[in-house]
Amino acid sequence: MRAKKYISQFFLIVLFSSTQAQNIWTQKADYGEVTYYATAFSIGGKGYIGLGYFANSNHLWEYDPVLDIWTQVADFPGDKRDGYAASFSIGLKGYVGTGYISATGKGLKDFWEYDSESNTWTQKADFGGGKRIDDVGFSIEDKGYIGLGFDNNYINQQDLWEYDPSTDVWTQKADFSGGPRAGAAAFTIEGKSYVGGGANDTAYLKDFWEYDPSVNVWYQKADFGGLPRERPVGFSIGNKGYIGTGFSYDKSTHSNHFYKDFWQYDVSNNTWVQVADFGGKARVGASGFSINGKGYVGTGDTLDEIFKDFWEYSPDTSSTCEIAAGEYANNITSNSAILNWNLEDGAEGYKIRYKISGTSEWTKRTTSKDHKKITGLSSGTKYVWEIKTYCTIAPNVTSDWSDKQYFTTLSAKMGSEEAIASLQVFPNPFLTSTTISFSLAENSQVTIDLFDLAGRKIETVLHGNLEAGINSVNLSRDQLDAGIYLLRIKANEESSAVKIVIE
Repeated sequence: MRAKKYISQFFLIVLFSSTQAQNIWTQKADYGEVTYYATAFSIGGKGYIGLGYFANSNHLWEYDPVLDIWTQVADFPGDKRDGYAASFSIGLKGYVGTGYISATGKGLKDFWEYDSESNTWTQKADFGGGKRIDDVGFSIEDKGYIGLGFDNNYINQQDLWEYDPSTDVWTQKADFSGGPRAGAAAFTIEGKSYVGGGANDTAYLKDFWEYDPSVNVWYQKADFGGLPRERPVGFSIGNKGYIGTGFSYDKSTHSNHFYKDFWQYDVSNNTWVQVADFGGKARVGASGFSINGKGYVGTGDTLDEIFKDFWEYSPDTSSTCEIAAGEYANNITSNSAILNWNLEDGAEGYKIRYKISGTSEWTKRTTSKDHKKITGLSSGTKYVWEIKTYCTIAPNVTSDWSDKQYFTTLSAKMGSEEAIASLQVFPNPFLTSTTISFSLAENSQVTIDLFDLAGRKIETVLHGNLEAGINSVNLSRDQLDAGIYLLRIKANEESSAVKIVIE
């Protein structure tokens, strides 16, 4: 059980229609402490910010957008650093490294993995490019990337390094084609990452570049739509990218400029359009991420003020296509599985892609239903899958790919049996309590988790070692609201899931 520190707050829930909640910023619960130049990433349905300047710089805080609550999680165990670290997430893990120690004026190169399920940190191989400050981080598929920034001599760099979590190895890739810089912004869309802005020794910059990992090449795209700046925030929602806030200094007038304008980048036509200004004050060194179709930005500073306010951005969804929610896999055997999701209003169909985790080649399937059975899988193998919604076929209007989902097929010794045989929930639907019954082929470590249909874990119902044979556990409604939930049972490396209904 993770130790948590909660921020007390007053909750005000307002329901907006889809037309009311487009292209607006809404203030949410303040971040846990005033800070700036913190690092940020998201995992599943939660966001994380930490390691900022001025605050207790080894703190990491988790944001739950459903409850609008910040929770302090495990402290970063590396040397305390005063911001300027780089980070990204892959699957259920976050990765953080590099950064700045103000007492020495030097950078760092250590690199750490945060496991969101166990709330623990593990040190990994040092960043391949050496000590670095104010660099940029992003992930593409199952790999992470860090590059650019200052070295310990405050010389701007343009190198890019790829991190493979399966081997804990850094590999140098093609240098950033826009030239050396620090304080750039980045986001990832459809298997490619986009980097731009920042500053070098002579100028603030607004050029913008696409990195394609399949060919290891950078391509120049349309310049950022706003004024040149350093240390803006970047995030992506669906197939659009967003950059805003930041800072520049005018030498001719000796004046500082802090920005709050925000701009949207459309990958399909390589254009920028200005959207609603950031809801808080203009600032630099803010942190941001996106979760489930919303953007989130907060913290940061000006020369006169340090912030901890936090804001949610709702994009204009009038012409967008929603990602299917509630993804899960069940009926998993040694060579097949059924992939499930919720049907979206107005959708004409769905595209599913899956592959062995850690490989690069996807297998694609299509359907108009809320599930798809996939066969021909390898036994005892971890798979990753995603789903995309098709709203119209001609013209082609689709959602982005969903967050990655994972499942593991049964080992060959269990043949084509289900992961947990004879899984039953009775009664279902239920009002106050129900009984979960299942049989195990062998003694197993069993975890039963309850999720909402957006994939957010509500609680762990059971975690322990059980004997082979028939087992059962009672699930009480307690404070759960009426609705549909997903119950997932994992036995060793195997899993099964079922929907339950609370009346």
